[in-house]
Amino acid sequence: MNNTKLYLGNIPTWAEKSGIERIFSAYGDILKLEIAINRITEEPLGYAYITFFSPDAARRALEKNGYPIGGQVVQVRYAD
Repeated sequence: MNNTKLYLGNIPTWAEKSGIERIFSAYGDILKLEIAINRITEEPLGYAYITFFSPDAARRALEKNGYPIGGQVVQVRYAD
């Protein structure tokens, strides 16, 4: 298990990368944010992966599990 990479589920499909980064950067420096996109329609799929520079930042970001973003309750857990 990568202890710096988190799965973000149930994010609004209209959420922008900069908004997600703004929310999660409060927990530490972000190395990478990948929003899953449908290859055919090029529409967001409602989930993303975020990688922090430090394991401590990722652990702190787990606090956002159950946090509402745009009226949707976001799932935050360690990525497999």
